Amino acid sequence: QGTYTINPSGSGTSNFTTFALAIAGMTGCGIAGPVVFNVSAATYTEQVSIPNITGANATNTITFDGGAGNASTRILAFATTAAAPHVLRFNNCNFVTFRNMTIRSTGTTDGWVVNFLDGSNNRVSNSIIEITGTGATSTGSNLITVVVNGNATSSTTQSSVSNNNQVDSSTLNAGYYNFSLAMSTVANTF
Repeated sequence: QGTYTINPSGSGTSNFTTFALAIAGMTGCGIAGPVVFNVSAATYTEQVSIPNITGANATNTITFDGGAGNASTRILAFATTAAAPHVLRFNNCNFVTFRNMTIRSTGTTDGWVVNFLDGSNNRVSNSIIEITGTGATSTGSNLITVVVNGNATSSTTQSSVSNNNQVDSSTLNAGYYNFSLAMSTVANTF
């Protein structure tokens, strides 16, 4: 629990230099209270997958925050492929929020910028979700800014356990589709 920073030039016990290290810290020991990561201005070239974190719940939330109005200077980017299509994946996790960030795929033919893969109560807010480079004008149908589904490489495989995931107050740029939703209407609440 507590407030931490993600800063590639930072140091100290409350700083992580990458998203991967911050997530590994939570995965290794879980959380016992709300956790906030204040993200410093930088371009982070990473593929991020957040698994279920022990202790995360409606009270003990996890927030990655670039700071109000700072989305254009807090950039998470990755060159996505068919085998690794996501930039940011909420991987069966719960109560995780990303806000005030740019999340960018630089893939040329395949890419899901944000992927809600199962899990519940996750959110992207006040962010720029985009596909850039040649992928921005490609006609590849696997270039999608937001995917909600139940499979790591097929955007059309339905999820039966994904509920209450949100994208709000954000800009979605490019993509063959801006939003792809593959959910079982029997098991999911919308």
